Amino acid sequence: MTTKLATVTLRNGSVWFKRPAKDADQNAVSRELVDSIKRALHAGIRHLDTAEMYNTEEDVGLAIREFLAESDLKRSDLYITSKLFKGATDVRGTLTRALALLQLDYLDQYLLHAPFLEDVPDNKKSLAEIWAEIEAVHRDGLVRDIGVSNFGIPHFETLRPHATIFPLINQIEFHPLLQQTDLAAYAKEHGVVLSSYGPLTPLTASPDKVDATALNVALDAAAERAGKTRAQVLLRWNLQKGRVVVSTTANPDRLAPLVEVQGFALTEDEVKAIDAVGATTTYRKFWTTKKFD
Repeated sequence: MTTKLATVTLRNGSVWFKRPAKDADQNAVSRELVDSIKRALHAGIRHLDTAEMYNTEEDVGLAIREFLAESDLKRSDLYITSKLFKGATDVRGTLTRALALLQLDYLDQYLLHAPFLEDVPDNKKSLAEIWAEIEAVHRDGLVRDIGVSNFGIPHFETLRPHATIFPLINQIEFHPLLQQTDLAAYAKEHGVVLSSYGPLTPLTASPDKVDATALNVALDAAAERAGKTRAQVLLRWNLQKGRVVVSTTANPDRLAPLVEVQGFALTEDEVKAIDAVGATTTYRKFWTTKKFD
């Protein structure tokens, strides 16, 4: 498998799920979303993350086609990820549809969105059977890298005896309030790259759900020293923890700062301080009803 992983990824260009106006066609291409993705690409983002579940593959595909026509770049300069979940009962069919919507011949990365197969309609396949089908489309050259998302250690252990290609990447919710150190150690042992979604969750979590006061003090101290924002410090912390960062923004003014996080570094003491205060509490924003360990 290839390992050309971008360090900063834009999920869907701006939003996780397409939200057209009330009564509008839920499957219609959103010009607003297409333009948002193009702005990100023009700002320097080269890794886009979409999914069957988000209903944005067609929007991403149109944005890519228009951007490449407007720039000197080639398809090979971009890294495109998509994920399947409800279509996991027919991996090849779901991938074929995704490629058509994205107007691509191949994906750089294809992930099983979650291991919670009880939520896949009419599914009678095991995790190992679905993964075998993902391995097959990889062998056929339709996807370059294959991996998973939202896997805990038990899910990997269920898969490990059967996999001929172990997942390259596990895209998980990761931030100072959900550091998942046991999973990180497991991933390191088995050569799995961890990609973090929701990296800015501590800045958006409601105070009645989690107290991030101590964490904000540590973030502010690092931000003041580096001349950056809390958000940039959080993203940089993720990078220095070895994560591939998946973030979102619909604000054009925030695109440059998103790219710029690769241009500065936190000190070792700042990373340790964020680690320490974040570890005093645990907060999961997504997939809260599911069991991960």
